[in-house]
Amino acid sequence: MPKSTFQKRNGADAAFARAIARAEFGRFYCDDNDLREVRRSMARGEAHRRQMNEAAQPSASGSPKPDKPKAPKPKGTMRDAPRLRERRTELAEAFARLKETRKLRI
Repeated sequence: MPKSTFQKRNGADAAFARAIARAEFGRFYCDDNDLREVRRSMARGEAHRRQMNEAAQPSASGSPKPDKPKAPKPKGTMRDAPRLRERRTELAEAFARLKETRKLRI
């Protein structure tokens, strides 16, 4: 016969059960919140795809617009390589800064 008084439930609550399931199943575990997030994401992607398709279709009321030729991209400029003497001084300064910071830490 069931007891008529309320007793505190000893055992796992829902959060603990989810944590245990995630630990056992690893990356393959998904709960209702994960599934809802996936559904929301898929719905957003589908809505975005529909908007892009509608924007890409020419309107029936107006005449189709001719495509404008694209301007050529400017070519990148070559940067001069650093001279050896300048590079040596940069390295020497960097090593000096490194030695100073090491002395301060010790």
